[in-house]
Amino acid sequence: MHLALKVSGVAGQVVNSFDVNIVANAVYKHNFNIEPIKTSIDVLKPQDIDKHNANCWLLSPPCQPYTRGGKLLDDKDNRAKPLLHLIELLPQLRYPPKFIFVENVLNFEKSKCREKLVRQLCHLNYSITECLLSPLQFGIPNDRLRYYLAAQRSHAARAQPAEEYPSTAFIHTTWPFFPADESATTATTLSTSKPSMTQTFKVSTLDYFLQSPRSNFNEFLVPREYLIKNLQGFRFGRYYNRFRMGSLTRTNPKQVEYDFSNPVSLLNLGIRFFTPLEIARLHTFPVEWEWEYWNDNNVNGDDRDLNNKQPNNGKLPRTFHPNLLGSDKFTFPENITNIQKYRLLGNSLNVWVVAELFRCVLFMEEQN
Repeated sequence: MHLALKVSGVAGQVVNSFDVNIVANAVYKHNFNIEPIKTSIDVLKPQDIDKHNANCWLLSPPCQPYTRGGKLLDDKDNRAKPLLHLIELLPQLRYPPKFIFVENVLNFEKSKCREKLVRQLCHLNYSITECLLSPLQFGIPNDRLRYYLAAQRSHAARAQPAEEYPSTAFIHTTWPFFPADESATTATTLSTSKPSMTQTFKVSTLDYFLQSPRSNFNEFLVPREYLIKNLQGFRFGRYYNRFRMGSLTRTNPKQVEYDFSNPVSLLNLGIRFFTPLEIARLHTFPVEWEWEYWNDNNVNGDDRDLNNKQPNNGKLPRTFHPNLLGSDKFTFPENITNIQKYRLLGNSLNVWVVAELFRCVLFMEEQN
């Protein structure tokens, strides 16, 4: 979230952050020179929040209560307590935030936690924008569908009763956003199981996000016994590479003949796990990039006029390019292991997607 705020170009200052993960806090301090508060959010009192006088909350609650790979306990999961506590505290605050942004996994939009959140926001007169978006729709070759909510407190009277919103909400599934009444195919309702995903930007090839073939990938090669026994495709989750599951790539492009039904034929492909640096790139962190690929091929350089018809008051969504991430670089401390990097990146979000939602949705009116 902090990186996304920087990348968005929106003027803002992070007054504090909260996290109980010791490793995540060490990485955060290493990059931003801010010591996160380790107090669990579910024990905070109104005065604990008011003292920061923050007009914006950027939230990424634990996803385990809602993820398809979990038990789907929703609001009964102890890991949902911090979010539920913040929802209860909102009307008690002396200085409630003007802006609230929430990121989570697919299925959160159907959860009781989300219902409690949007009901409270409606009662407190927040205007709400919800969406289900993937980095693919922003020109990034990573199919990672996520839920996002952007809310802004308003002084205008609500046209719709707060009780009606959860069941009638319009959830955007295309980027850039179309007007809510333009086409039924551009949104999903709570009864829709698989939202549509219309790609607006040209998706860059994966090569532009990988490290140079000249790099040493020996420690990332998939063991022979794993290839023969159990080859499977997964996502960049928190356990990537730890339990031998996850998306894979190859290091031997000269070997062109193979058969996925015959794992032995894959042994000469040099199949490996993605490195932490490559996953950070696919999450569009401002890290090191192989600039010869992007500069020599002018990747996505001609896509800037694709969105002229979008009604966002001149804040047109941008095609992703690493040079738009800014000059500040994200790095890991030297004592962080690869396994720890994988865990943190698996729990992370796409910086570019969130930055664009900040710039074009959450803070759009503040910039005009």
